[in-house]
Amino acid sequence: MTLVALDQNSRKVLNFFKQKGGSDFIDASQNCFFLMDEPGSVDDDNQAVFFSLRECFSKNFLACHPSTLRAILDFYEQVAEAQKIPQEGRELTNKIESQFKTWHVNLSERIRLKRVIVLSSLKPVTVVLGWVADVARQLSCVSLDGKFLSQISVDDISQFNPDVILISDASLTLSETLSLYRSALKAEETSAEKRGAVYFANPKYLNILALDPENLFQNLAFIVSALANLEAGYILPKNYFFKLFYLEAFRNQIEEL
Repeated sequence: MTLVALDQNSRKVLNFFKQKGGSDFIDASQNCFFLMDEPGSVDDDNQAVFFSLRECFSKNFLACHPSTLRAILDFYEQVAEAQKIPQEGRELTNKIESQFKTWHVNLSERIRLKRVIVLSSLKPVTVVLGWVADVARQLSCVSLDGKFLSQISVDDISQFNPDVILISDASLTLSETLSLYRSALKAEETSAEKRGAVYFANPKYLNILALDPENLFQNLAFIVSALANLEAGYILPKNYFFKLFYLEAFRNQIEEL
């Protein structure tokens, strides 16, 4: 029977392991369905279909709510096992965990106790929690609590007063995101603003909402780099992300970055 991905993230995970030799079929009497997002992300028109599928195919329905980093890694292993290459799944998750722990150990003194906010949109202002908040806690940092994606106000950001702000909106250009930041948040004198610790992901390369293995690894590197105050080029390649002051200094050349 065929393996079926129900959202873009799980589709990318499926394709990732397919390139590693994974199978499109399973030895079962029912299809195996994958969902790697919160049910609320399913289009309204497909909500009934989603819940019906989950009820009918409970044993062969693998859903990952990205609430923790471990939940995402477990999902990778489940997909790899369904595709008949379980060793590939375990090797991948071990590699990601090992690298994350190495970053933590080597950069702990630069990272610990910082207050961090990761935004996936500035209109409306949307904070990424779930696995991101879990990663922050594992790094001994402080994050807001809430659903995986939560809309918050500018006042919420001011009251939290983050030391580090990361912005990753893959739906807009860097220039558009910078303009929104200026209008929405620039006037807020947060600790991050004063420290020069506002980071913009280059949407050509990074998307904080992309949770397939390659993007998850890069997103982890982005978070660690920002918290440790590392320039792009140390962990991630140059031009993968930029500090606010850099974008403002070269705002006439942003589209070329």
